[in-house]
Amino acid sequence: MAKGDNLYARLEVDFVRSFKFQSLCPGARCLYISLWCYALEQRRQIIERPPNNYLATLAGLKHHSIQTYLEHMHNLGLTSMNDRYIDVIGLEEKHKQFTWKHPPFDFNCDQTPPQEPNRTQRNKKDAKKRMCVESEKFDIFWKEYPRCINKSAAMKAWSARINAKDSDPDQMIAAAQIYAVECNGTEDKFIKHPSTFLGPDKPFLDYLEPKKKPNTGQNGTARLFD
Repeated sequence: MAKGDNLYARLEVDFVRSFKFQSLCPGARCLYISLWCYALEQRRQIIERPPNNYLATLAGLKHHSIQTYLEHMHNLGLTSMNDRYIDVIGLEEKHKQFTWKHPPFDFNCDQTPPQEPNRTQRNKKDAKKRMCVESEKFDIFWKEYPRCINKSAAMKAWSARINAKDSDPDQMIAAAQIYAVECNGTEDKFIKHPSTFLGPDKPFLDYLEPKKKPNTGQNGTARLFD
């Protein structure tokens, strides 16, 4: 096979003869070349760190010596690593002909890369955000409503409408504003409790519909018959 046709391209002769590479013991050299080829196959200079027993099999070495070899390469600056990742330094520079995949974080050998939040964490965060928006909207409704009584019951009714997904918060606020105008000058005892206004029957919807005007004749009196 011609040189360059093999995916596991050989290290350049000048690199193999370099001081750093020559400073490795034979076992560490074998492990380093195995890491180089493993990373090259994945098209990633920074790879997820394989288990030591896998690296031992990959390089044909004994399991107990892998950690020592990894630390030796790290100390010489041939690699940079933490508990999760290994950076095979210089791999991209020597193989620019490939398209490389990069991890979605800034690699730092002294820190563990941040993990993506799981689905449960995202759901909790979304729920908390919705609760904040819901609370803000209810506060607006409460200020607009003409009779502020039994706030806890009103909040419970408001949440029931939101959770049922059958009512729009902005519509409930608008209904409260219209109802407040209609109740101007009305005694409190004749004004609905806010929890009733937002109840299961959704009486607030009545105040969003335009009022029908009676059919009148030419003299302005209501026509009872056509």
